[in-house]
Amino acid sequence: MWCGSMVSARKADDIRRDRRVALYSAPLREDMEGGDASVSGIAHPLDAATVQRWRPESPTDGEFFEIDAVRMHLVEVVGDELTISMWDNAHGLRIVNRQ
Repeated sequence: MWCGSMVSARKADDIRRDRRVALYSAPLREDMEGGDASVSGIAHPLDAATVQRWRPESPTDGEFFEIDAVRMHLVEVVGDELTISMWDNAHGLRIVNRQ
């Protein structure tokens, strides 16, 4: 997974200081359609050649990172149940359903 930041943004400074990152999404609807997701991992700066291939229109307009995912979660409402899908390097995929 890749992400980017504006040049000299606090986010890029934080990632360079501590490469552990977590990204979260929240459903925009009250019924939780689409679920609530999170990804945790370790960020690595992308080299200039990779950025050039990814963003040829403005390769120097920002700072870009590759994230090696370590853990992912998706929490969603399916019917009358709460479904929690979890993945990590140690255990692989696990799915838990709760009423």
